[in-house]
Amino acid sequence: METGFSKSEIFERTGQNVGLYNVNFDIYEGEIFVIMGLSGSGKSTPLRCINRLIEPTDGHIILDKWR
Repeated sequence: METGFSKSEIFERTGQNVGLYNVNFDIYEGEIFVIMGLSGSGKSTPLRCINRLIEPTDGHIILDKWR
């Protein structure tokens, strides 16, 4: 990912797709938080990981200082 491979190049080399890569954000109490993007850009993927509809294969999800 760091070298800038395209989605198709990554799939060709690994047989897998990357859903999220290096995603970090803080949401504080009382804030309105919006995830915007084009159709198919992965907006719902972080939400599905947060509520565990999708189990992450790597990394951490920390909510209120709890993993």
